[in-house]
Amino acid sequence: AQICKGNNATLSVETDVDATYLWSTGETTSSISINFPSNAFDRQKNNVTVSFNGCSKVLEENTFVSDA
Repeated sequence: AQICKGNNATLSVETDVDATYLWSTGETTSSISINFPSNAFDRQKNNVTVSFNGCSKVLEENTFVSDA
């Protein structure tokens, strides 16, 4: 995904089961809002661990930040 500096984005995970979520930000909801201030780095990485019935999967999202 790519977003301009100074903007916000929502990352979300959808499953067909009653899974639990743990984002690298510490949040435990199925979606998170992330912001990219004007001094943001060129890339921001966010991970979410989705767990269900004793099994877990880590998903990673790299968001690239541009000036325009």
